[in-house]
Amino acid sequence: MIPLRRLTLAAMTAALALALSACIFGSDDDNGGGSAADYLPLTEGNMWRLTAGQLLSVRWDVYGDSTSNGVTWHGMRIFISQGEAFMQALTGDAAHVDGEIIFKADGVGEGVFLREPVEAGQSWTDEWGSTEILSVGETVSVPAGSFSDVVKVKKETPEGDQIYYFAKGVGPVKAEFTIQSLAIAVELIEYSVN
Repeated sequence: MIPLRRLTLAAMTAALALALSACIFGSDDDNGGGSAADYLPLTEGNMWRLTAGQLLSVRWDVYGDSTSNGVTWHGMRIFISQGEAFMQALTGDAAHVDGEIIFKADGVGEGVFLREPVEAGQSWTDEWGSTEILSVGETVSVPAGSFSDVVKVKKETPEGDQIYYFAKGVGPVKAEFTIQSLAIAVELIEYSVN
């Protein structure tokens, strides 16, 4: 029999991997607007590392580009580990197409993470659930620094609610997940944006 704590952590990890797979992510002012791509720079070599203390570590990498039907798809890898132990990896592709950030991967399908115009109240539904931009222009402080012009996005899925914070020109800076009665937050500790 698997201990409840281990089973719960495994369920949270699986849900977190699915949620983060959906996270493959402006204007000239602090009120949002402009391009959804401003909030997740999809350039080869970009990397974001977020943690929930010793509980989980998440690393996103943009590793290459390919073109299909005139659309440039950016390879994305998401690695999830607990302490030094590797737990799960997800590989997929993200693109900025017709004002939307789209992510697709085997096992999780295809969905829209962010849609233009980037403004509070913008909402949509896809195969992952319902999404709404809750606010723009927030300031969020995490171990990697303090970021302004942050867009806050809420996704409601059958697995639970997810809230993401994306800083313009940086990408993901924080994510909060509620899965059943468990809550977890991951915060940016390191990043490299080209």
